[in-house]
Amino acid sequence: MKWCEIEALIEQLGEEKIAKNGGYYRIKRADETVFELSFSKTGPCGESLYQPLIKLRREENRAIPYYLLDVAAQPMKYLQRSSASDAQALDQAFAKLIDTFYCELPVSSPTAKSADQQ
Repeated sequence: MKWCEIEALIEQLGEEKIAKNGGYYRIKRADETVFELSFSKTGPCGESLYQPLIKLRREENRAIPYYLLDVAAQPMKYLQRSSASDAQALDQAFAKLIDTFYCELPVSSPTAKSADQQ
């Protein structure tokens, strides 16, 4: 995914949690080159139970997922982009989460924008 698409998503949603479907969606800028994208539910003590939390870093003009934490998975899933199989699993988890954002939240997808511009 292009970095500008992630920036457009945060412009549309802001950095606050958005409650929907029994949980919370959030995109947050950690710094100029890192974003966090997550779906979470509230645990019994008020903590955020990430299902998952994915961190993206900027590499040139691309958003690259490099970290995943999913405490709802059994067993709990923790990945870093340290091997080809981990990279593939991160890319798949990111694609699934970003699709959920576009389906469940009031945002327009990059493909819809390009179709509108034609």
